[in-house]
Amino acid sequence: MALSVPKPVSLAIPGIPFFQDVVVCTTPGVEQNLIDFTVPTGILRSLQQVVVICRMEGYFKVILNSELIGSGRTGAAQPNATFSWIPSRAILAGMEIQVVFQARIKSPIVSVEAYLQASDTSV
Repeated sequence: MALSVPKPVSLAIPGIPFFQDVVVCTTPGVEQNLIDFTVPTGILRSLQQVVVICRMEGYFKVILNSELIGSGRTGAAQPNATFSWIPSRAILAGMEIQVVFQARIKSPIVSVEAYLQASDTSV
């Protein structure tokens, strides 16, 4: 019996890399838009990962046209919160993406960072 040769697997996402990031101060108890954009005409954007970093307790949401498509929590024990789409989530032209963060109401004002990674292909 012959053994089959394993086929190589590529995790690379085709297209042009797209990154967006922000660093702001938190407003405890209030939802803050960290990242907000609309996919331009002629582009298919494939979401790969969102990372939110805050050393205080908070909650983030990833919203696509008013629909929750990802979320996570931050805190002192785990300041880095990551949400990944595997496989990537395709977003069509004209759709709006938001990353919203809300720090716990009793938290002091601190910085919060957000990073969004995707890739763009022409359609």
